[in-house]
Amino acid sequence: MLTVLDHLTAVVAGTIVLMALLAIQTRDRVEVVEGTISDVARRQAGSVADALAQEFDNALSEPMARAALGRYRCRLARDAAGERTALVEVPAYVRTVQGGAVSAAHVQYRLVADGRTVAVGRQAVPSYRLLREVDTGSGYRAATVVAESVVDFDVKFRGRASEVFTGGPPLRFTEVEFQVVVAVPPPRAAPGRTRTRETNRARAGFTVRPANFATDA
Repeated sequence: MLTVLDHLTAVVAGTIVLMALLAIQTRDRVEVVEGTISDVARRQAGSVADALAQEFDNALSEPMARAALGRYRCRLARDAAGERTALVEVPAYVRTVQGGAVSAAHVQYRLVADGRTVAVGRQAVPSYRLLREVDTGSGYRAATVVAESVVDFDVKFRGRASEVFTGGPPLRFTEVEFQVVVAVPPPRAAPGRTRTRETNRARAGFTVRPANFATDA
């Protein structure tokens, strides 16, 4: 009888140790997956922010836009709830074809709901696409998708005593401050585990002072 009890005790103890090891391995795998997803979100947010920074750095002052394009269009609008930037439009030097010549154009970025949500921590937040459109003089053409799974986009014009945050045209700004937040779909939570970490969300942004504004009095 004692032999049987000793055997059962050994089995139970071994099972507990095995379950503990499996739990550690599962936790490690989850952390690896979450780390990978976090890296993906950071890369996406950083890539979009770099592209926006380059665009805003090439923005034209009002005199330059009127000279090159015949008019100056510059707008900044928020969504109906006032939570995100819905549209930003600036004149800038752009390449309409990769590797092609640089020319002046009006460029606008629009935030458009994609009809989906993404889990961030314990919340399901709406997801958006960030679209880019270019007008070289004949109107805006087909939009290019700059980013998917955007959950926040915020742009501000700053830098002058009479700075204008929204509206059009905001003539008195010397710098553009912006941030973009991307949230990629998270891994499935382990059974019995509530997801509270926000490892699938990443934020990136810059403050840009366009060189072409230096001569704009």
